[in-house]
Amino acid sequence: MEALKKFVEQFGDIPFPYEDVVKKGRKYYLIPKATRNLIETINEDVVHAGVYLGEYKGQFNTTIHTLNIIAPHTKKKVILEHKSAWLFICQRDVFAHKIDNNDKIKKNSFVITTNEEGEVLGLAKKIKDREGEIYKNIMDIGDFLRREQSKKKKRR
Repeated sequence: MEALKKFVEQFGDIPFPYEDVVKKGRKYYLIPKATRNLIETINEDVVHAGVYLGEYKGQFNTTIHTLNIIAPHTKKKVILEHKSAWLFICQRDVFAHKIDNNDKIKKNSFVITTNEEGEVLGLAKKIKDREGEIYKNIMDIGDFLRREQSKKKKRR
């Protein structure tokens, strides 16, 4: 649970529902009390239940679901205009000068990226590279589709 808490705390004082978080192996799930009670009642080993929040692999690897819980409560997010949003979900980095509230984000900070409609697109880290300051794409909503596509190619 500490890895998840440490990740969430990077975004401020977030009212995260830790009481409903269940850790199974290295994976974290958000499982409401009623569902946990049902699992206990059926007395079976459940493989997956609830909302998958992420996995600990030396550090907490988040999912879009976790970011969606955090996003309404944090100021550590950036809004991407339409073209930048599309490039971001295609695994591209975003130049910091394209971000309106760039000055408020500290270097090496993680931020949640959203589109202009407020939909969470992913996670980025503000860094400096040879091109200047950028928001490095750490994870985006296109990840799931890319993984599914690569599984299909391997099956062929």
